[in-house]
Amino acid sequence: MTTPYQAAQKHNRPMERIVFHLPAEEVEALDAWGVPAGMPSRAETIRTLLRKGLEAVAGEDS
Repeated sequence: MTTPYQAAQKHNRPMERIVFHLPAEEVEALDAWGVPAGMPSRAETIRTLLRKGLEAVAGEDS
């Protein structure tokens, strides 16, 4: 199975590194959502939740 990250690399889509710190409780919440959802990494969990959040906000604006 190809992960979205691997697919981005295949298509030479540029990825940018963003570094930030989270409280332990938020990391635990990420893992509590991402692991059962089958996310391959915390980074992919963050990308997925970010996309979902942006889609939700965009839906509120329309």
